[in-house]
Amino acid sequence: MTNPLLTSFSLPPFSAIKPEHVVPAVTKALADCRTTVEGVVAHGAPYTWENLCQPLAEADDALGRIFSPVSHLNSVKNSPELREAYEQTLPLLSEYSTWVGQHEGCTTRIATCATAIITPR
Repeated sequence: MTNPLLTSFSLPPFSAIKPEHVVPAVTKALADCRTTVEGVVAHGAPYTWENLCQPLAEADDALGRIFSPVSHLNSVKNSPELREAYEQTLPLLSEYSTWVGQHEGCTTRIATCATAIITPR
């Protein structure tokens, strides 16, 4: 069975999203985000928008494209099964957010990149 949250879509396929799709999709997206963070940190200087910020933004966007429809469904078409799946993802998202926000390599490189972007040559 294909997980509609893990397929490419222009508009969220709300009618195809089932509670059993939620945790696997969010877990995969979070793993992809972690891989991206570790990959860009390992890239090495010089850090630019293209090799640091853009990949991080794209990974964050992919996570949002998966979780936003889930959050919306939880708000407008709540069921015990969906609520349970949604609530299982919240600690995962919180843990990831804490991890990336405190990732010394990531924050240091972003600061370096930001300084390079705003400092006139």
